[in-house]
Amino acid sequence: MSRIFRKGCLLSLSVLLTAQLTALESSVSISRFTAQGKPFAEIFFYILGSSVTADSLGQASIQCTYLIYRDSVVVAGDKYNLLSGVGDGHGDFMDLKRHYLSPGRHSLTVEFVDNQDTTNNLTITRSFEIVAPTAGIAQSDIQLLASAAPATEQDIWVKNGVHCIALPYDFYHKGLDRLILYNELYGTEQLSGEDFYVRYAIASASAPDDFLLKSHKRMQPAPVIPLLQTIDISRLSSGEYVIRVEAFTRDHHPLSSASHLFVRSNPEADQLFVESMPQLYDQSFVLSMDADSVRYALKSLAPKVAPDDVEVLNYLIRKGALDNQRRFIHQFWLETDAQDPEGAYREYMDVVAAVDLMYHSGLGHGFETDRGHIYLKYGAPDDMVAVEDEPSAPPYEIWIYYAFPVTNQSDVKFLFYDPSLSNHFQLLHSTAEGEINNPRWEQELYRDALTESAPGDFIDGAPVQETFHRSARRYFKDY
Repeated sequence: MSRIFRKGCLLSLSVLLTAQLTALESSVSISRFTAQGKPFAEIFFYILGSSVTADSLGQASIQCTYLIYRDSVVVAGDKYNLLSGVGDGHGDFMDLKRHYLSPGRHSLTVEFVDNQDTTNNLTITRSFEIVAPTAGIAQSDIQLLASAAPATEQDIWVKNGVHCIALPYDFYHKGLDRLILYNELYGTEQLSGEDFYVRYAIASASAPDDFLLKSHKRMQPAPVIPLLQTIDISRLSSGEYVIRVEAFTRDHHPLSSASHLFVRSNPEADQLFVESMPQLYDQSFVLSMDADSVRYALKSLAPKVAPDDVEVLNYLIRKGALDNQRRFIHQFWLETDAQDPEGAYREYMDVVAAVDLMYHSGLGHGFETDRGHIYLKYGAPDDMVAVEDEPSAPPYEIWIYYAFPVTNQSDVKFLFYDPSLSNHFQLLHSTAEGEINNPRWEQELYRDALTESAPGDFIDGAPVQETFHRSARRYFKDY
């Protein structure tokens, strides 16, 4: 039967969702450039080789299918295999695609499938805007690089004489102490031969105008100027940062600006900070917590901490000494509520316990399930439709949020389903920006009814025909 729940039937709280677990690990990034007056998107695919299955000869392969949509119409795409060398089954996979696109809003859907184990697969979606080239001075996107070198021959990795390999995940672990960036500056020939300046600056994402590192270069005008810069980030502590590239005249008149977010992890330096936390720790409630309680509390904080603290938290859970783990919990709740950190902690843990009970599964704590994390991240949905008896679909739930201030959206929906019929609901699709957005959600939900689909396959994402017993699309429209 189908059930509709109103707000108030569930607990409410706001925490961060942990990504759905999958064996296949991949990164997809999109950078926008202009060539000969036409905009194009450069798409970088990266698959971690150790997450792919090798055959008996030590060779692995990935089937890659990608589609670019504009106004729900496919405008570009391809389907092909990426192969490792024989005996090199754990080598990473990388590929680069470029497509000239018309101005407008686009979305990219990529599906990776391990050819040796088709259950090992991953679908990634990205949205991006293609802007018409301007008659003024402009910049391309900033592309963070794992490596850059002068090109000795032309191939797909070369731009303006530079061999560029993109940095997966825009993430700098403790072994990466140099930030290498590439972008392009367009239209400065309009400056009539006057020199101008380019400034490179890094700031915390929470204080983007407070520069921590910066440098300048004097430039000569030209129609296209490739910018390649290396910056020492060895002293940056863990956190989320923004790198900014700004062009301005000699009298400091701004010409153009581009920025890009990245994450830096430096847990060893961060531990020094943890050890220097305020003396209030000596009277903190955390001192009475045993090792099991501390570990549970740390795991439950994974949904609450800021993105730039996730790596620090994971490091403490895996390797941190008990005292440092306690200090992290103490500092977190002190920053949350300086007047009553213990009260804020206990109030949160009461909700965590309820969510744990509500969504507990054999695969982990309730706050580690998809429903638990979404619930804790965004609070109780305003409406919820639970469907248990559609003939061609496993049990599923649709959560509806009428107001969604996190992304300034309205009427946001999440669809969870239980394909294993084990009460382990997975997030299949959402209309929330930044969450899983799966154009094939109907095909996946109604897998047993694909013979009744409209003509098409993954390439055009054809929906399943709507009938009296297939109501998910109607629920998405009506609520």
